[in-house]
Amino acid sequence: MKNKWNRPIVMAPHKYNGKLLTTGLCKPSTLILLGVVLMSEACGGTQTNTRPSTFATGIRERTNAEQLLIDLLTGYNPLLRPVYNDSTTTDVEMLLLVSQILNMDERYQKLNINAWVTLIWHDEFLVWDPERYGGLKGIKLSSNQIWLPQVILYNNAEEYENFLEDHIVKIDNNGTVLWAAPVVFHSNCQVNVRNFPFDKQMCELKFGPWQYSGAEINISGKGDNSVFTTDGEWDMVGLTAQSNIEYYPDDPGVPYTDVTYNVSLRRRPLFHIINLLLPCGLLTIGSMLVFFLPVDSGEKLSFGITILLSLTVFLLLLAESMPPSSVIPLVGQFYAISVVLVTLSVTASTVVVNLHHSGPTRSKVPRWARKWIIHRLGSLFGFKVKTKTEQPSKEKMKVFKTYKVNLNDNFRPLDSPPSPLLPRNSPDVKFSANRSQSQAPCHTDLKLIYKELKQIRAYFDNKSTEDDERHEWHLLATIVDRFCLVIYAVFIAICSAMITVLG
Repeated sequence: MKNKWNRPIVMAPHKYNGKLLTTGLCKPSTLILLGVVLMSEACGGTQTNTRPSTFATGIRERTNAEQLLIDLLTGYNPLLRPVYNDSTTTDVEMLLLVSQILNMDERYQKLNINAWVTLIWHDEFLVWDPERYGGLKGIKLSSNQIWLPQVILYNNAEEYENFLEDHIVKIDNNGTVLWAAPVVFHSNCQVNVRNFPFDKQMCELKFGPWQYSGAEINISGKGDNSVFTTDGEWDMVGLTAQSNIEYYPDDPGVPYTDVTYNVSLRRRPLFHIINLLLPCGLLTIGSMLVFFLPVDSGEKLSFGITILLSLTVFLLLLAESMPPSSVIPLVGQFYAISVVLVTLSVTASTVVVNLHHSGPTRSKVPRWARKWIIHRLGSLFGFKVKTKTEQPSKEKMKVFKTYKVNLNDNFRPLDSPPSPLLPRNSPDVKFSANRSQSQAPCHTDLKLIYKELKQIRAYFDNKSTEDDERHEWHLLATIVDRFCLVIYAVFIAICSAMITVLG
């Protein structure tokens, strides 16, 4: 018997006098078994209750599932699309459940996920009547034994392979085939790291048949994130599916269907805040301490260079994990700006050290620097500035105005009181208006003492002048240091605000 599609109808097994009989398509071994049964009945007519499973050959009776499997797969070709009419389109429904994000490689822009995949389609060749097989309404068999829709991941990041093979499929009596299995997918994902580590990523998974056009297979799908388990770094905020019809240049004019899943992910930033942002912020704030270190400590430049090297190391670590693209993450911009600012602070510290060690051997403080920096800018920062260098007191000058030496080196007293350096009651030196020639050696000694005192006075005057000039250079360096500190703090605040607003 044949059905309307001109295909033999699969018949259920029957028993004749307790012996197994089958109609329809059978293997040669079954026909031989049937012949042996008929011959045994002809030879021993009274033995009508024996069963095939007790034959001397040891062959048992087939179960309903075994017989159904034989009947379904006899003449079945898994290479041909299971439709009686070639114009019939096979509808494939796909369900994707993302279980876990295994890895998100930002540098190579790859997404590895663990997903539960379900595919459902109709096979017209796998239909049977359950009543003829003991009420059996479903059967499970290997996916390699039947036709598969050959659905692949288009944007695969590794070797292409048919993930539908070597799995178990469930077939219902009405021809519905259900394929379900967990699969690990490696897909390409365009990662945008501009807002790293406060970023959200949208990755696409595009599935579709590669060889079957839209006239042969129409695939549709839906997604579900109810079974998602976070990996500690990424949270799934959405999973949507969209069916598309595409035209490709290798087969122009022929439509192909696919289903694209949009996986929306959000990064958990705590790990990167502790390991990247917090060290950068602390180093940037610590770089401000360079301006508080006194120049005489000798550690002003070395401290700034140490912070600069630390920021460079963190910047290199960040660059190794980011993709080599034109998009620079905000945290990378913050690191780069911090490196520039610390470099400027080291430069400013070098200028301050140079000013601090300037003195009389170099030059005097320029008049414009004394006016605008020391007096005006210094007063804004609360520095007490002397407006005039302290002059020697009149009491100190009395010593040198007491006596004069004329061109003939004649030492004579003035009308003023004698010098306090030469006491009036000194036993060695006695002053009198009428000196005798016997006191000439004393006059010579006083002349020498005067010259020595004059030299001493000149030395201390020069030293006082040098100290005043050196103090001015130190004061100028300190005021410039405080001014650089204010500018540095303002730049840090402005750059941080700009990065926050742009982010």
